[in-house]
Amino acid sequence: VSTQSTGDVPMPFIFRGFLPQSSDCGIDSWLLPCRLLKSAGMVRAFEFRPRPVHFLQTIAGIRSAEAEETPFAINGVLQYTEMDEEQLAEAFPHNLFIQRGMSCLEAIGWHKLPEVDCVWIQAMQPAHVTKCPSHSHPLVQTYLDVQLERMIELFGTDFAREFLDTTMNSSRHYLNDRLIARRPWIHCPSYKKIDELCASHPPGPLNVFAFRMLEEEYAVTKHKDSKETFHEVKSDAITDWTGRTLGVSGVKDFIFGFGSLINTASRTTSAPASADAIYIRVSAEVGYTRAWNFQSPSARITALGLEKADAESSRSINGVAWPITESLEALDDREAGYERVRIDSSMVECLSSWQQLPEGVTLHMYVPIGRDGIPGVNLSPSSWSHPILQTYVDICILGALEYGEEAAIEFIHTTVGWDQTVWLNDRMVARRPWVHQPKYKMVDEILARIIPAPFERRMLSSEFGMCMRQELENCEEIIQRENSRSAADDVLQRTYSPLSEMEFDTTHEMVRIQSTCGKM
Repeated sequence: VSTQSTGDVPMPFIFRGFLPQSSDCGIDSWLLPCRLLKSAGMVRAFEFRPRPVHFLQTIAGIRSAEAEETPFAINGVLQYTEMDEEQLAEAFPHNLFIQRGMSCLEAIGWHKLPEVDCVWIQAMQPAHVTKCPSHSHPLVQTYLDVQLERMIELFGTDFAREFLDTTMNSSRHYLNDRLIARRPWIHCPSYKKIDELCASHPPGPLNVFAFRMLEEEYAVTKHKDSKETFHEVKSDAITDWTGRTLGVSGVKDFIFGFGSLINTASRTTSAPASADAIYIRVSAEVGYTRAWNFQSPSARITALGLEKADAESSRSINGVAWPITESLEALDDREAGYERVRIDSSMVECLSSWQQLPEGVTLHMYVPIGRDGIPGVNLSPSSWSHPILQTYVDICILGALEYGEEAAIEFIHTTVGWDQTVWLNDRMVARRPWVHQPKYKMVDEILARIIPAPFERRMLSSEFGMCMRQELENCEEIIQRENSRSAADDVLQRTYSPLSEMEFDTTHEMVRIQSTCGKM
C-alpha cells in the first residue's frame, strides 16, 4: 500500500491500541481517539511480552487475526509521526508496523480523521507474542491501573470499558501487584472505579476478575499448580462497539486557550478531556491582544490575560481549542473574574494542514475583568508584589513548542507587556536549572533571541529581593522629601500594584519601618 498522502497532508499516522504514558521520540503527543474496524483484519489480546526477561508480565497488543479467528473492532488513538518505516522499526524493535487504509478506521470523538490514504498499525512482533499470560508472566493490576486511569481521564469511562471488552485472552494468571494492595487507596485513589470496571468488563463468563490474587496468594498457587493454565477468550465472543461515539462527538461549544493552557500537560490537569485540542490562530480583528496583565490575588503573580485593543494595536493570538464538556453556566461560575467572549468563526484559522474544527461550532474565550468592571480594560501589569514567574513562562513556551519553534516565536511576538515585566526566575535550584527543568536551554535560548532586553532583566530570588528593597528605599526617600502621597505614587504602584486605600497606607508604614530598621 502506498505511504503517500493525498494533497499536502503529511504522512504517516500511527494507530496504537493503548495509551502511551509519555511522548515517544519522533511521535507527536497529540492523541485522536478512534476505532480500528473489523475490515482491518486485526485482533487485540493479552499476549505481548515486549521487554527483557526481568520484566515478568504480559500486556495487551495488536496482531493480525489468524485463520480460525474472527477479526473485531479495536479502540485506540491515532498519532502523527515524521518517522519512516525504518526509523519506526529502530525506535520500537519489539513492534511490527502494518499498513492499512485509513478507511479501516472510524472517528469516535469530535475530530474528523485525517484525509490520507493509509495508516500504520502498531502491532506485536511475532517473536514477542505468547499464547496468553502465564504464572511466570501474569497480567498485572498496575498495568491495567495505568492504562484505565489515563483512558478515563482523557476520553471517559466508555473508552476504558471498550478496551476491556475488546481485548481477548484475559487470564486466570491475574496478579494484584498494587503497592499495599490491601489498602489500595493510599497509592491508587481511583482504585474503586477501576475495580468496578474490571469486575464487569468484559461481561459474563469472559470476566476473570474473580481470579485476581494478592502476591502471597499467587505464590501459594504456584506450588499448588505449576501448570500453565489460562482462560482463553474466542475472538467471535468479543463485544462489538462499532458505531458508538464518545460524549464529546456532538459538542458545539469550544474554548480557546492562549496561555499556559497551550501546554498539553498543564491543560489536561484541569481539563482532562482536552488532550486532543487543535492548534489555531485568532485574528487581530477579534479586538483583544494577549498581555501580561492578570494579577492573581491568591497566587500573587501576574499571568497572561487579554487586553482590549484598537485596530492599530491589536495582534493575532495563537493557541488551542477544545470542546467544552460542561454547561456554559457552570464554566462561567468557575471562571469568576472573567467575561466570556464569543469569537466569530471568520476570525479563526486552523494551523494544522489536516486538523479542522467541526462545522457549526462556537468558540469562546475568557477575558479578565478590569478594575472598572470592563473586560480587558484597566488591568495591571506585573509588579514587585505580583511578578511574572519563570516557571509559568516555561509552561507557556514549552506548550507553544509542542507545535514547533515558529509557534513559540509567534507566541512571544504577539504577547504585549514583556518590556514592562518584573520577572522572577523562580525555578527550583535556579542556578542549576537542568536539575528540575531539563528543557531550560530550549526555553532560555528562544527568549534571549526574541526578547533580549526583557530577558536580561530576569532576576534570581536574591537579586529580586535586593532590587525590591531598593525600590522601597527610593519610595521612602520620595515620601520624606515631598511629604506627599502623590509624589510616591508612581514608585509604590510599581512596587505594590494595585493597592486599595488601606493597602496603600499600610505599605507607606511598612516602608517607614523597614527604612528605620535598616539604619539601626
